[in-house]
Amino acid sequence: MMSWCNCPKQVEYPEIEEGSAPRHRFMSSFEQRKEATDRKYQYLLFHAAPYEVIAFKVPNIEVEKTDKFFTHWCAPCHTWAYKQMQNAHNAVPCAMLLLSLTA
Repeated sequence: MMSWCNCPKQVEYPEIEEGSAPRHRFMSSFEQRKEATDRKYQYLLFHAAPYEVIAFKVPNIEVEKTDKFFTHWCAPCHTWAYKQMQNAHNAVPCAMLLLSLTA
């Protein structure tokens, strides 16, 4: 039997521009210039105007757009949530490192 662990992330945008929603994308460790390259990790980037881009360092596993991958924008709460389930047997520890990529 497979067991799964999750790595939830949540970002609040209290001053997001009216009518807009945050965007996200994944960036490889080779694209970023803040840390030494590490094949075990990738970065999950979030952006919403007028805020700077922020990134979470997450395990470098293939992301499947299934019930194991979940994103949600709660407009009334101004909160963006993300959760990715991964096989606990092969899991790399989640790093809750938050980076500003504009500095």
